[in-house]
Amino acid sequence: MSDSKEDIRRKKAKKKAGAVIIAVIVCLGMLLFLSFIMFAIFNCKEIILIFGIYAVALICGIIGTVFVLVQRFKEINSGEEDEASKY
Repeated sequence: MSDSKEDIRRKKAKKKAGAVIIAVIVCLGMLLFLSFIMFAIFNCKEIILIFGIYAVALICGIIGTVFVLVQRFKEINSGEEDEASKY
């Protein structure tokens, strides 16, 4: 028995929503940590380089998370959403 187009669309929407929720949680966690780092940078000038490196790493992590989210959307739209279940 095959799923109707509406069922397939709902399944894809649920998978996209799950990916967005996880990406938002990860990015919010990184932003929270980044805000603590920025607060420390502005209060302690002696260790600005160390905290700056952490800040750059967190920003790269956020960019990477968004990039992976876009890739996940492409996988879901192309019908590869359950690739890992084959193995």
